[in-house]
Amino acid sequence: MVPKNIFLVSHNSNTFGTTHALVEYLKTRNCNLVYIQHPLNKSFKSSSYSEFKNGKISKNKTFNTILNNFSLVKDFLLNIHTGFKYHRKNDIYIGVNPLNAFSGILLKKLGFFQEVIYYSVDYSPKRYNNSLINNIYHKIEVFCANNADYIWNVTNRMAKLRERKPFKIKGNNLIVPNGCYIQKKLQKTNTFPKLIYVGVINKGKGIQSLIKILPLLEKKDNIEIQIIGTGLYEEEIKRIVKDKKLERNIFFLGLKSHKEVIEHLSVVKGIGFSPYTSDDSHSYYGDSLKIKEYLSCGLPVITTNVVEFTDNIIKNKCGFCFRSNDDLKNIITKILSNGEIFDQYSRNALKLAQKYEWNRIYDNTFSHFNGEK
Repeated sequence: MVPKNIFLVSHNSNTFGTTHALVEYLKTRNCNLVYIQHPLNKSFKSSSYSEFKNGKISKNKTFNTILNNFSLVKDFLLNIHTGFKYHRKNDIYIGVNPLNAFSGILLKKLGFFQEVIYYSVDYSPKRYNNSLINNIYHKIEVFCANNADYIWNVTNRMAKLRERKPFKIKGNNLIVPNGCYIQKKLQKTNTFPKLIYVGVINKGKGIQSLIKILPLLEKKDNIEIQIIGTGLYEEEIKRIVKDKKLERNIFFLGLKSHKEVIEHLSVVKGIGFSPYTSDDSHSYYGDSLKIKEYLSCGLPVITTNVVEFTDNIIKNKCGFCFRSNDDLKNIITKILSNGEIFDQYSRNALKLAQKYEWNRIYDNTFSHFNGEK
């Protein structure tokens, strides 16, 4: 059962993420929710405080302080200050990622919260390039895992990691995977599948592998690749596309809101492309929202063996895994030349997505609470 009073703290960007889904879920469960939101990577200017009662917002304010240029210090102090001021009796504190969970654990030790949930939505052995800062970060991370009442891990890899030294976990070490919203009205407007990449256009994201093999494909003139997003590598990718004379095949659709992306995926018959690379440890331990949103719109997925969820994709026959450019070439040829395979994998994609619907995930997660707190 969902606790009656919840105090949630997270760092967010303007891009839809796990915490946004949790907030939307809690708003439908008629709990009293206090939500502190800090900017991630300067995605917006100031931290904010929101309070919801019975699913409707009752208070909303922005924190403007002289500490805005010292973001981590500011965020920690705001967590402590707001916890002192706005906590209610029997509040459950949910801290998304270490700094926010650390604040909650200290507040609990001072008697302000009944239980603390450390919600770990990502993990990387090398979070910061500075070794001193990285070591401090991981000591805080270990402290949070060892002292929280519940740890919510988005993958099994992450949960297993915390069963080894230096972790000495006393609380409940749970797996709470990322989810998706099931798209009930899919109206595909094209007959020949398009290849679609949604995400950041950076060097380590693997989009260049798709561009490399495109000239080698048979009937390449019929193939369209859509790239949704932007990033530091965008201009370089556009230069490569121009040099290879692929402007008729590859289209850059720019940055879109989460709602716009889902609307687009809902009307395009396509294949979702998620080329995660092994040099990104966040991907290895993380759980791809993008892949599940592809599936929720009926898109079979082509990805690598980096993310844990790839095993589910292969097992449920709703996508393919490639390890080399030759693999990728053969997979695209196979799925585009056989309409029956595409249709089967598209149906399987929707079927698998239903298991990861956000309400289903959080209903199961909160079932670990015995009753109202």
